[in-house]
Amino acid sequence: MILARLWQVALAALVAVALGFSAVTVAIFDRREADHAEGFAVAQVQTLRKVLETDARRSLDALALAAVNDDVQKALAAFEVNAGGKEKDTLFRALSSAIEKIPSELRGDAHVIVDRSGTAATFVNFRELEAASSVTFGAAPTVIDALHGYLRDDVWVLGGKLFRVVARPIEDDFSHPPLGAILAFTRLDGGYAQRISDHTGASFAFFSAGQLAGKGAATGFDPAHFDAALSSLPRLATDETFTTTGSSKASSIAPHTVAIFGKLAGDAWDLDAGFVLLRTQAPLLNIAGVFQSLTDDDKAALPMPLLGATVIFLSLLGLALLWLEHDRPLKRFAREAEAFKAGEAPRLQLANLARAHRAIAEAVNDTVDRLAENGSGAPRRAADLQSIVGAPASSSGLSAFHVLPPPASPAPHPQPAPSVPLGPPAFGTFSSSAPVPTSISSGNAGLFGMSGSQPIPSPSRASSRPLPSGPPPPRPSQAPPRASAPPAQAAPQRPQFASENDEDTMLAALRGATSNGSPEQLELAEWRAVYEDFVRTKQTCSESIEGLSFEKFQNTLRKNRDSIRERYQCERVKFTVYVKEGRASLKASPIRAE
Repeated sequence: MILARLWQVALAALVAVALGFSAVTVAIFDRREADHAEGFAVAQVQTLRKVLETDARRSLDALALAAVNDDVQKALAAFEVNAGGKEKDTLFRALSSAIEKIPSELRGDAHVIVDRSGTAATFVNFRELEAASSVTFGAAPTVIDALHGYLRDDVWVLGGKLFRVVARPIEDDFSHPPLGAILAFTRLDGGYAQRISDHTGASFAFFSAGQLAGKGAATGFDPAHFDAALSSLPRLATDETFTTTGSSKASSIAPHTVAIFGKLAGDAWDLDAGFVLLRTQAPLLNIAGVFQSLTDDDKAALPMPLLGATVIFLSLLGLALLWLEHDRPLKRFAREAEAFKAGEAPRLQLANLARAHRAIAEAVNDTVDRLAENGSGAPRRAADLQSIVGAPASSSGLSAFHVLPPPASPAPHPQPAPSVPLGPPAFGTFSSSAPVPTSISSGNAGLFGMSGSQPIPSPSRASSRPLPSGPPPPRPSQAPPRASAPPAQAAPQRPQFASENDEDTMLAALRGATSNGSPEQLELAEWRAVYEDFVRTKQTCSESIEGLSFEKFQNTLRKNRDSIRERYQCERVKFTVYVKEGRASLKASPIRAE
């Protein structure tokens, strides 16, 4: 089956190459995805800076609606003349009315009007200033520039919080210095960060004083990665790139997640306040990840007809090779075997068989030749009990026939004991499952492993009923004392029988065998006892004994005895009965002479 094996090897190699190619493809994709994640993070940092700058410019432009408001200008001019009383309330109402005209997305969170000295004249929605009696912003560069007629924006850190500040001057006469300035504050918290994230698709967070001020996560981003970014903040103090350029290099802060830290322009720059942008990768990791990441468009791009045709072609090729090298030679061998069975050919024809079957056919031919030389004429079965006493499926057959091989070397002959009058011969071990001794003394070949070289005590229970064929030998009242013999070992126990009839039958068989010295008679008596035990065992196992006669049983034992003698070169064969899987069975033990 060279071609079939080569086909299997080729197919296995093809599968291995496909798996290797897939694994390499996954590794390349993951590496490129990691590179792209870093590149995208750098690009998103630039985009985020531009969006924050643009948003500040738009807020500054929208603040003009309040800076040029007539009510605000008049109220601020009146406040300079009289800073207390109703002028301050009038300025507050004018500021509140003016900021309502600014669009909500550009309005800011709090507004403050300062006078020419930079002191806060009034404010709206600035809860951080409510507890202060007087607040001045005159030292801030942004306010100083606004009081000199410039438009400015900046990022401040007030109380550990980040604010984006835009400032415009309030002027009523261009020939004179500004009356003051108006400031719009936007808190850089979670709401603002999420609004920018929705606009840009970037996941980032503001940080100040070692804490995150606000987080904005894009769709599908895991917010738990922000905690990993927070733990990386202490490293920024030693990052030279971050302190000099305002941006760190892309670094991995979690599996498949890179981060870039950046500073915010303005006063917050020197306070190391800024933002961190996070970018997650989407690696495949393994071949299973390829199938998990497939979309409907990817599935539609698969060449299904080509793949199906490849599978069908390879399957048909494999089946054809198997038929050519396995099925067809096997059918040819079956035809030769049928012809040999029918007698059409005296031998299996090797020339008509494949090489794989020639060794089997040659072994069969050699067996036929050897049996012909031994005069058997045809192959015989070693233990063909079923054809004689019935099939195992019926109620009258044997369920098993087991041959025990003889031992490798004969057992040592026991030391003779002093002459002692013997009692009635006792039985050896007789069991339906225990193994039978494979060697007995040639001088006393009893039925079931008896030995005449060792005294056997009388049975513990004497039968008072007359035996079927003659009385047993007389039993001595007491054995004479032994002068110098070593202590005798414990004598074998007498077997236990299912009923008294069983014991009578076995004793009768033993007495009939020992009364005749002919080996044939001894063997016949032994077989008679085995037959009776076999019949009892079948009845005990609820098996039918219909059609089972001693003549058939005897012929079966004789055939198997001859076969076992020829095979093991033994003097005699001992048969015993045992139960196997709930059925009566026979066990054959070859016995050689010592």
